[in-house]
Amino acid sequence: MDLSLNCSSSQTNANPRFIQTGVQRPQKRGKANAAKLSQELLGRLDTDERDSVIVWDDALAAGTYDSQVIAIVTTWLHRKKRFDDAVEGLLAAIRNGLAEPWMYDVLAVEMKLAKRPQKQIDRVLLSRIDFAAGNDAQMLVAASNLAAFDAFKESIGLCKEMAKRNPHQPELWSTARRVADLEGDFELRTWARVQTLRNVWEPGFETLHKKMDAELQDLIREAMKSEDQPAASAIREALRGALRRDLRVQIEWIGDGDVDLSITEPNGLICSRRQKVTANGGLLVRQDVAAQPSSKRQVEEYVCVDAKAGTYTVKVEHVDGRVLLGRVQVKVTRNAGTDSEVTETKSLRGVVEAAQTFDFRYRD
Repeated sequence: MDLSLNCSSSQTNANPRFIQTGVQRPQKRGKANAAKLSQELLGRLDTDERDSVIVWDDALAAGTYDSQVIAIVTTWLHRKKRFDDAVEGLLAAIRNGLAEPWMYDVLAVEMKLAKRPQKQIDRVLLSRIDFAAGNDAQMLVAASNLAAFDAFKESIGLCKEMAKRNPHQPELWSTARRVADLEGDFELRTWARVQTLRNVWEPGFETLHKKMDAELQDLIREAMKSEDQPAASAIREALRGALRRDLRVQIEWIGDGDVDLSITEPNGLICSRRQKVTANGGLLVRQDVAAQPSSKRQVEEYVCVDAKAGTYTVKVEHVDGRVLLGRVQVKVTRNAGTDSEVTETKSLRGVVEAAQTFDFRYRD
């Protein structure tokens, strides 16, 4: 049963904006049984002359109908444009302990179509946030739905709250960018792209980072076209900051061998294949670069955007396979993307297990 209820202008006259998003579905029971119970519930709604609030509460209080049945009935009511009945049914489901995340999403839509007061819709959306608290996937859905009803401030606020817990989620910044674009504010659009550049390091990050760089350049051009010099300057400065990396450590070797990189940070935390992200913001990025496949060039890389000052230890371990000449090259770059950028390179020969230390201090 499709619960997305993407209300296009051809279906209704409300035409709210939507961000593409998935909606959690209730656990399914047997199709035949669910269909039979749905018809039974619809029959009660059509024949009982009492107020629909009372009819819904009586029907759901007995525990006969589960969330799947409510989903089927709600979808049918929506298609028949019986938005008020759908609203009362979802409210009754929540009152009777049957609440599921999707109900808040659909309830906000149905309330909008039923022309309920905006304050009521806002309460539903805020309840959706409470329902999803602590669950990042559900909070992203909530952020998307807040933006769908033009609640951009609240939606971005939710994204910022998630970023405090885990800023390295690609889905978080993808949502933030879409919300910021809907809102249209230069500052928010810049912020979402800058944070993507700073925090998203999933495989293929180079392509995404180039895209964000290009989009920020587009924003600069937009600002210049609007003769908004302060905005253009602010975006340029933000872009420079976004491209800065306090530390980058690369190991490179040729061959089909497996070589592991680990970094011990000044406070003793270790960034490695087992722990790819540290509380200090260190990240291990494993790549199969091989720009020329025949060369079998291998690379592992550690990045820390905001590095702690102190002593770092680079550990290189040859796990198995062939490493040409038994040599691994280590590159340590400090203050990457700034005028103070410095790269040191060291070649480790006969590597089985080797380590080197270096100090990092903040640039002047």
